[in-house]
Amino acid sequence: MLAELIHSIYPISKPSIEALEEIASAKSLGKKEVFVEEGKPNEKEYFVLEGIVRSFVLNPQGEEISLSFFCAPSVLSPLVSRTRNNQSQV
Repeated sequence: MLAELIHSIYPISKPSIEALEEIASAKSLGKKEVFVEEGKPNEKEYFVLEGIVRSFVLNPQGEEISLSFFCAPSVLSPLVSRTRNNQSQV
């Protein structure tokens, strides 16, 4: 699934896909489970292979404000999940 997703964005070589698969790991998350927290270090890349992921921020009253939705198959780009300093903004 990962190779298909990557090739749908940009074709890369088979050795590159194999190298990526060696260091990648899959994780299933439950509904409303948070895997990236605002202000926390985040140095990972994320591929959505199944389901939907939502990015959000909290307003001053603590209410969730949705920013975007990512439906599988999709990629969460580094700009979505972190800043230049590896700190998450969402």
